[in-house]
Amino acid sequence: MHLLLVDDEPLARDELQYLIHNQRKDWQIEEAASVEEALTVLLSQKIDLVFLDVQLVGETGLKIADVIRQMPNPPLVVFATAYQEYALDAFNLDAVDYIMKPFEEDRIEQCIQKIDQLAKRPQAGSKASPKRFPIQEGEAIVLLDQADIQAIVAEAGNTLLYTSSQSYNSSETLKSFAEKLADQDFLQVHRSYIVRLSAIKRIEPYFNQTYMLSLDQLKVPVSRSYTKIFRDKLGF
Repeated sequence: MHLLLVDDEPLARDELQYLIHNQRKDWQIEEAASVEEALTVLLSQKIDLVFLDVQLVGETGLKIADVIRQMPNPPLVVFATAYQEYALDAFNLDAVDYIMKPFEEDRIEQCIQKIDQLAKRPQAGSKASPKRFPIQEGEAIVLLDQADIQAIVAEAGNTLLYTSSQSYNSSETLKSFAEKLADQDFLQVHRSYIVRLSAIKRIEPYFNQTYMLSLDQLKVPVSRSYTKIFRDKLGF
């Protein structure tokens, strides 16, 4: 289990990490002290569970929870806070638990047992439901509809998401997108390219028995190592 603790108080993060590791020593824990730091981790790593404070410096943890619920295969969210009055808002944002400060070991154990049970449940239909990818642009967050993405390209150390009209820079890796979009309308056709199959307008023979795919604003090569899986997927 890969966790993210979001709290602007270092002592609170230390205490929560200590209590969690008392229960699950093998869980990997990341930390963030602000909304910006939390989004950086969420957009660059695969996180399974987020412990989230409500009141952060200059921001609110409710904002992060709203972004998380729009993500494909979102992590579970537990609010860990001193403010009881936000409980309804938290559960409206799909939080699975709401833990009050100061933390108690028995309450943390109860929460972890709940997480264990939830993690075992199959999330039927979750991959088929419409999703949006949060893309950070300066201080703003663009929620990009998955259905609008035509291709994902690794280029010069960056990951670019192409729509029919423009591109967006993401901090996630191509490998991360490949894992999230597995078994959907997307296929990796090159070590640097993932394409949405329904966005392909034209398939042309290319050199060495490969193909060149035409999308609205982009051409995507199919490399030799991906040619067979591409042909099998399209049935030709």
